[in-house]
Amino acid sequence: MTMMGTDSVLLGLNESSGYFFLDQPEGGWPVGTYRIDLFVGEEVSAYSYVADVRFRILDMSTKGRKPVKELKK
Repeated sequence: MTMMGTDSVLLGLNESSGYFFLDQPEGGWPVGTYRIDLFVGEEVSAYSYVADVRFRILDMSTKGRKPVKELKK
């Protein structure tokens, strides 16, 4: 597994949710499966792990694949 980057965000004590955006890497996303691990607190450990977000980038030029509908902005 290759780590593409890390980032952090500070939330207020009363905030129970949030969101994030991923900028497209220079040259685009390589085809593959990706995982984002979410942690709370200042240390990354099994105790501060909250969840993971997984997504795939598909090669849409392959014959037989139907395009995924784009999300409306």
